[in-house]
Amino acid sequence: MKAYFIGGLGCNCYYPQDFFNALSFPVTYLDIYDSRLEEQLISLQALKDWFMAQVDMDDDILLIAHSLGADLAVYLTSVYDKITHLVLLDGGYINMDKICPLNVEIEDSLNYLQTNVYESLKKAVITEKQSSAVWSENLERAAKESKESFVFDKVQKHWYLSLSEKLMTHLLTIRRQAFRNLSFLKNKNVILFIPEINKETPIWKKRAIQTIPNFLNLIEMTSCSHSLYMEKPKEIAALLEDKMKIRSLF
Repeated sequence: MKAYFIGGLGCNCYYPQDFFNALSFPVTYLDIYDSRLEEQLISLQALKDWFMAQVDMDDDILLIAHSLGADLAVYLTSVYDKITHLVLLDGGYINMDKICPLNVEIEDSLNYLQTNVYESLKKAVITEKQSSAVWSENLERAAKESKESFVFDKVQKHWYLSLSEKLMTHLLTIRRQAFRNLSFLKNKNVILFIPEINKETPIWKKRAIQTIPNFLNLIEMTSCSHSLYMEKPKEIAALLEDKMKIRSLF
C-alpha cells in the first residue's frame, strides 16, 4: 500500500509535515496547487489524468485529504478501485451547491486573494502565526520559506498569496462537478475527522453532517478548527492508525 495526501486550498508541502512525521508510514504530498497546472486542470477528466500521473496504480492506495482536497478525493475514490482507504480531514461531505452559488464562491475567493496583501514577508508570517491555534517549525517554513506561499509584487510593492487565480477558479468549478454522496464509498474503508460539533458550528455544516452514512467512521476532534491536522497531528495520526489497522499493509 502507498499513501498520498491532497491538501486544502493554498496548501503546500510544509503544512502537513508535522502530521506526516507522526505517522508510522511514508506519505507522498500531491501538489494540486502548482500554478503550472492552471492550463491543465480544467475538467474532471483532467483531474483524473493529473492523479493517474502522480500515483502508483500497481499498489493499493490510502488517500488522505483535507478540505477542498477531500472533496476531490471522494470523487477519485469513487472512480478508482485501487483507492481502498480514504481519510477525510473536515471535507468531502458538504454539497457546496446547497451553500452558495459557484459564482459567489469564486468572487469571494478572488477577493480574498486580492485583499490579503502584506508590506513585508515578515509581517505576512506574523499575521499567519497570530491567526493559528498552534505553531511549529514546519508551519513557519510553510509560511516563510516556501515560494508557494507568498510572492513579491514589484509594481505594487507588496507580498501576496501565491495561488493562481485561474487555477483556483478551475478547482472550485471542478469541485462542484466532482461532488459525490459518501454513499458511493460503501465498499471502502473511510474515516472522516471533523472539529467537535458545538453551538458555534454553523447550521449548514450540522445539516451536512447529518447526511453522513452510518458505515463511515466519523471522529470528532475536540478543541480544534478546520485546520485540525495541523493543530492535532499526533492525535489524528494515532487515531487513524488505530481505527484503520493499516500498519501491516505498508
